[in-house]
This record gives sequence, structure tokens and C-alpha cells, in this order.
Amino acid sequence: MSVSPSSLPPIQDMPPKGGYPQVKFERHLPSRGPKGWQMWAGVTAFICYGFVQVARTNNERNQQKLQERANRYAIAPILQAEEDRLVKFERHLPSRGPKGWQMWAGVTAFICYGFVQVARTNNERNQQKLQERANRYAIAPILQAEEDRLYMLREYNNLKKEAEIMKNVPGWKVGKNPYNSGKWMPRSVNDFKQSI
Repeated sequence: MSVSPSSLPPIQDMPPKGGYPQVKFERHLPSRGPKGWQMWAGVTAFICYGFVQVARTNNERNQQKLQERANRYAIAPILQAEEDRLVKFERHLPSRGPKGWQMWAGVTAFICYGFVQVARTNNERNQQKLQERANRYAIAPILQAEEDRLYMLREYNNLKKEAEIMKNVPGWKVGKNPYNSGKWMPRSVNDFKQSI
């Protein structure tokens, strides 16, 4: 059974006695490791230590090379005298092909010949394109006249079909431009048969 709303006392939601408990909204995330500046400082220290080690190793290697060079310079006259005693100063090496300047000259000539051939081919191609363009320009009026003749034939046939189709419509003018701009607009070049 329904009760009319006027006979019931108004009910209003109220908070509980003592109020609602406080909402905890702080973030309690576990520590995820070192902070950004700590990682940056650690990596910087590690890189600096690496550079110090590289510099120390390079210095040791350079000192070793200087010592070896000094030793070589000290015994060089002895080694040279021994080599002069054992070696004859004639070289009997087989021919290893063309000399360096001959190869350089041959490659240069080959490249120049290639560039000449490329230039000749480009000139021939450009002349051919110019000839084709001149031929196209020469026959353009003939092609345009033929296209205009075909357009007039299509237009004449379209106007005849339009007059036949619209003969029962009062006030219809055959061939009247449907646009009110006053400019001549050619019709579609398609025949009526294709557009129906």
C-alpha cells in the first residue's frame, strides 16, 4: 500500500555520531633504491675513475714504447752493419703489373670516357624530348579540331535526345544552360546512353 509523501516525516542522511573517519591519502611507497642525484654522482665518479685508469695505462704504454724505441736506436748501427754484410743490394722482384701512375691514369681516362658518354646520351635524350614536344605542338591544333568536331557531334545528338525526351514538358528550352552564372560551361563529354 502506498503512502502519500505528505504524511511521512522528512528523512535526511546525516553523518554518524562522531563524524566519518579520516581518509588516508598519503602515499606510502617502499624505497626504490638510490635517488637520482646519487645515481648521477655514482656514475660520474665511476666514469672519472675509468678515465684516470685509461690515462695511467696510456702513460705506461707510452713509456714502454719510448724505452723500446731508445733500445732500437741504440742497436740500430749494429743491425744495419750486419744486414749490409749479408744482403746484396740488387732487387730482383717479378713485375707486379702496371705501376701506380699508370693505373691512376687509366682509371682517370676511363672515368672521363664515362662522363663523356653520359653527357652524349643526355644530349641525345634531350634532343629527342625536344623533337617529341615540337611534334606534339605541331599536331595539337589538328587534335583539338578533331576533338571539337566530335564534341559538336555529341552535343548535337544530346540536344536531339533532350528535345525528344522533354517534348511534353511545358516551358522547357532545349540546350539552355542549367547554371545561372552567365558563363558558358561545356556539358559532360559522355553520351546520353552512358549517363542513363
